[in-house]
Amino acid sequence: GADAIVTLEEDPRVRIPVHSFIVGSRSRYFRERLLEAVKAHGEFVRPLEIQCTGVSGPILNAVLRYMYSGNMSLVDMEPALEARCQALLFAARKFDCPSLSEVCANYLVSCGISLRDVPSLLITSTLTESPRLRFGCIACIQSCLLSCRQSQAADSEKATCPSRLPESVHNLSDIELLQVFRAARAMLRRGSDPASARKPGCFSLRPRFWAQHR
Repeated sequence: GADAIVTLEEDPRVRIPVHSFIVGSRSRYFRERLLEAVKAHGEFVRPLEIQCTGVSGPILNAVLRYMYSGNMSLVDMEPALEARCQALLFAARKFDCPSLSEVCANYLVSCGISLRDVPSLLITSTLTESPRLRFGCIACIQSCLLSCRQSQAADSEKATCPSRLPESVHNLSDIELLQVFRAARAMLRRGSDPASARKPGCFSLRPRFWAQHR
């Protein structure tokens, strides 16, 4: 039977029986907490208690179910699938569970990253160290730049989009990527609404910026 209990500091009602061998073999976080519990209370004291913090009860349950089954169902991510998936991605990083991180990142990318979500998901990819999610965000930015270039090609007055994408786009920092993305998106909006070209707060692509990354 279960020889350990996972608790949640923020909610004392959460007490989840687990098998130390299973959670310890799938997560370095749990393995280290188990070793700490053995050192503190002795090898033969059961059940061992592992206290977690910084996650909600439903997210903790979903992480543990994944550790047991190796599968992540949509039930674990409902409601608000994409928001729940991002929360699971952060939990996977916290509990050092790379396979769960990959599952969540693949799900977010497969859903299709919208222009609206690029800034938040790009920051999430950095905080959770998810190369798959970052690549998906960069692909969306590249698509936006391509649309920008195509829409501006026949307009010499607004032809500030580069003739080609910067070769080092994957090496840009988050701030640089967001600057490029917001500038291109603003140009697309100006293209569909000429009056917006005179509105304050619009970004513009500066040739000097592109020259630094050619």
